[in-house]
Amino acid sequence: MPTTDNVFGLISSGVQTAHLDVNEPVLIRSLADAEALGILPDTNNFKLHSALKRFYEEAGQGTKLWLVIADESDDGPPAWFEANDNCLASELVNASQGEISIVWTKYFHSSDQYTIQNGLWDQQWTGMQKAHAWAEWFTEAKHSPVFVVQEAIAFNGSVSSLIAPNSHDFDRAAIVIGSAAKRSDTPADYGSAVELVMGRLAKLKVHENPGKVKAGSLNAEALYMVDTPVEQFPGIADLHDKGFITFRTHPGRSGYYITDDPMAAPASDDYSSLARRRTIDKAYRIAHNVLTDEVLNDFDLMPDGSISPHYAKYVEGRVEQAVYRLMTLQGELSRDMSDDKDLGVRARFDLTRNVAATGQLVISLAVRPKGYARYIEVQLGFQVETT
Repeated sequence: MPTTDNVFGLISSGVQTAHLDVNEPVLIRSLADAEALGILPDTNNFKLHSALKRFYEEAGQGTKLWLVIADESDDGPPAWFEANDNCLASELVNASQGEISIVWTKYFHSSDQYTIQNGLWDQQWTGMQKAHAWAEWFTEAKHSPVFVVQEAIAFNGSVSSLIAPNSHDFDRAAIVIGSAAKRSDTPADYGSAVELVMGRLAKLKVHENPGKVKAGSLNAEALYMVDTPVEQFPGIADLHDKGFITFRTHPGRSGYYITDDPMAAPASDDYSSLARRRTIDKAYRIAHNVLTDEVLNDFDLMPDGSISPHYAKYVEGRVEQAVYRLMTLQGELSRDMSDDKDLGVRARFDLTRNVAATGQLVISLAVRPKGYARYIEVQLGFQVETT
C-alpha cells in the first residue's frame, strides 16, 4: 500500500505565462519544470521563481510539487479557501487525486501595499481561520486529511504587537515568519520563507520535527526579520513562545535552522505540532485505504442492525497490521517493546451503532506518536449501503 507522505501543494500569487494559466493546477518535479512552464526570474514571476528555486535547493530536484498560480490582483488567502469544491485550494488537492497532505501559500500583492494590524497584514488571521475551516471540511468530506501552512505577511518587526498563533484553535493551520530576502531589496519581500520549511519537510518522515539539528542546516545563505538578520534579531524566542514557526542559529554550528513546528493551537492540543498532525493524518489515510477495500464490500449485520463482531474484529486487525507495517516498523509510532501485542495502534468499531438504520459505520483509530506517552484517538465515519 503506497503512501504519499511528502507530496505537497503550493498556492502562489503570480502572473500567467504562455504555458500556464492562473487557477490551473500543475505537477512539477524540478525548477526546470517550472521554467519550462514560463515561470522565470523576470519581472512577472521573479518572487515565485525565487521561492521555487529555494524549495528545490532544500528538497532536491525530483521532488513532486503541485502548484497553482493565483492572480496577483486577487484577495489572497482569504479568497483561496472556502468549504466547497470550487475554491482554489480544493481544485489543487482534487487535481492531485488526494495526494497532497499539506497546502502551502505564498502571497504577493501586485501593489505591495498592505494595511498592518497587530504587526501583520490585516487579513492574515482571516486567511488563517478560513484555511483551517477549509482543511477541516475537506478532511471530513473527502476522508483525505490535509492542513495548511501560511506565511506571515508584511511583518513590521514588532513582536509584542503580534497575536499569538497558539492563542487560536487552528490545529489544521500553521504560520511561518521570517524571510529569505530583505524588505529593502528590490523587489521588496513582504512574505516569509515557507518554501524552506516545505523543502525540509519534503525529505523528512512524518514524525520528524523540521527543527531537528541532526538533519543539518537549511540551504539558505541568509534569513531576515524585515531587514535584520535572524541571528541579530532579539525576538526569536518570543516568536517561538507565541507559536510561530521561524528560524534560528545554534551556537557553535554554522547555518540556519527551524525553531520548532507548532500548529496555530495551544500546546495542550493533541495536534499542536506539525509532526504530530502529520503522524495522525498518515495513520488516518492508511486506515481509510484499508476500510475502503474492506467495509465497502458486503458484510454481515446482527439482528439489531449493528456490524457483526467477528467481521469487525477481522477488519480491525487489517487496519492495525497496515498501520503497524507502514508506520510502527518504520519508526514513526511508539510501542512498548516488551509487549508483543503492542503495535502502536488500536482500531475499534462502534459495535452499538445501528448501521442498518443510520447507513454509517464508525471506527476509532488510536495511535501513539513518537515522544508521546499516550494514544491519540481519531474517529472515521463511513457511509455504507446496507440494502
